Amino acid sequence: YVDMHAVRNAVQIYANSKHTQSLVFHTYHRASRVVYPGVDLAIFHPFTRTKKKRQLLFVGKKTSDNGYELAQVLEDHGFFIQYITTKNAKFRYTDKELAHLYAQSLATLCFGVDEPFGLAALESMACGTPVLAVKEGGYTETVIEGKTGFLVPRNNISRFVNNADKLVFLGTRMRTDCMQQAKRFDWRLQAKQLEFELAQCAAEYANTPKNDKQKNKW
Repeated sequence: YVDMHAVRNAVQIYANSKHTQSLVFHTYHRASRVVYPGVDLAIFHPFTRTKKKRQLLFVGKKTSDNGYELAQVLEDHGFFIQYITTKNAKFRYTDKELAHLYAQSLATLCFGVDEPFGLAALESMACGTPVLAVKEGGYTETVIEGKTGFLVPRNNISRFVNNADKLVFLGTRMRTDCMQQAKRFDWRLQAKQLEFELAQCAAEYANTPKNDKQKNKW
């Protein structure tokens, strides 16, 4: 009820991805504008003295919502996975420490169920590390198949294993493409985009007739 009331009375709705935009429309029957979140490239970037370790990185709680079962499947096939989980709802690492972990890994696993956007994928790419993600949600808007990682249907276990194997041996070749893709989502650019959208929204609202404002049909 609270969500419906807020959405019904919102002047404008912003979504953090096209995936979320679609969910908003199908759930609330309201249009929205997409403004992507950004990644801080001053923190998340490759480190010249950081050497790659033969490991895959999993960031998040070991739950079904985060696709922990898929990570376990990869472990069963002999892949070593470094888990970065939360304690008392907080990460034990600073952003800088997390950036080093991304940078020293061969790939980052992004298996979240119906993930609205997936910032971890961008943080990983910003550090020059490709991503192995499920082909759904916001991941499909950031991960470029074959260039910055691989997108695999959740139920295709053999492809997950095969592509994880490719990333172990070939992932470092994707470093440049990963960094270039992350630059498109520089948080400074996204902040400017949001500022522009809000200014435009305010201008449109200011020019809306009073009766339409009350009906929220501008």
